[in-house]
Amino acid sequence: MKYVTIMGTEWSVFWYEKELPDGSDNWGYCHKDKQYIEIVSNPNDRTQELDTFLHEIFHAIWHEYKRGEFESEEDAVACLSSGLSKIIRDNPDVLK
Repeated sequence: MKYVTIMGTEWSVFWYEKELPDGSDNWGYCHKDKQYIEIVSNPNDRTQELDTFLHEIFHAIWHEYKRGEFESEEDAVACLSSGLSKIIRDNPDVLK
């Protein structure tokens, strides 16, 4: 997947084989101001890869909904579940 639509905004998704371009040991990063996500591919652990992808998607949802850092757990869960539902609807191939 090269891009994903998040709350009506197209975000680019870049996959890397070994590490992120900045050389960090992170598995992924969400560049909120430029609307793109970077993920290190892990063919040996697809569960970890999916977890990283969703983690970065949740950062993007949070950003698109313009939520603050002092939200309650219920606010966070409601925001993320609504956002993920819309992503799945708007990007039918995202689950592949």
